[in-house]
Amino acid sequence: MCLSVKNENIKNRSRKLKKRDYRKSQIIQLNNLVTLFYVKYGILINFINTQNYFITLNLFSQLLLEEMGVSTLVHYWVKLYYSKIY
Repeated sequence: MCLSVKNENIKNRSRKLKKRDYRKSQIIQLNNLVTLFYVKYGILINFINTQNYFITLNLFSQLLLEEMGVSTLVHYWVKLYYSKIY
């Protein structure tokens, strides 16, 4: 019985670490996008949330970092969105 409790604790710990690593990678990818587009982090998040893409932020950032044509289009949209707000 003690062994099963120990195994559950190990599973829980590894699940938490996996979740933390996933969140860190998502933040790093979004920070790369912010530096790529020369915009503020909050503006990029607001743009993603208001445009109703129905995809996660991690998938969105991976798509933009891997596909160059998509990133130039989104760069144009973000700059247009930024100019309309401010």
